[in-house]
Amino acid sequence: MPNADNLMVWDAKPGSIGLKMNGANPNASVYFNALKKELNFHINASWADPDIKAHTSLTVDKDLKFAGGSLDVEAAVKGFKAIASTDFDNKLRATNSSLQLAATHRSLTATGSMKTAGKETTRQLDLSYQATKRVKITASWLPDNKPQPAPKVEFPFKPASFHDASKFRIELKIDLW
Repeated sequence: MPNADNLMVWDAKPGSIGLKMNGANPNASVYFNALKKELNFHINASWADPDIKAHTSLTVDKDLKFAGGSLDVEAAVKGFKAIASTDFDNKLRATNSSLQLAATHRSLTATGSMKTAGKETTRQLDLSYQATKRVKITASWLPDNKPQPAPKVEFPFKPASFHDASKFRIELKIDLW
């Protein structure tokens, strides 16, 4: 059972057991996954002014060789927000990366994002207006959106899943409850 007086406490995640620091900033944890025979290390840190949060993790295999990791950083100050994240493979090459920048002024928000997965890049630019607490209108531009190839017709006939290949979208979101 966690005890507020202990600096380190036992913790469990699906398939893993480990130790984590109890409420410290920055804090760290280490987990052992017996099924995959690997150790996972996590470090979290945050600052109050400006609001910055960071998380990094790394995984080592049974031979204590680097097997991969990730880095996530989020910063916010006076209506501006930036979020960046990346995953690394065992050779420290970025495999998946994302960057999001947002600015908010009263009820208007502008957001730009870019995601990279392998050699595929997806960019998106949004302009949102929060009309009321429950009504939001968003206009989006997706310059990298491409149509899917035509599905093969096979019998028995199975309709292909819908893929929206629009480069421009307007979305009206109404929260009823």
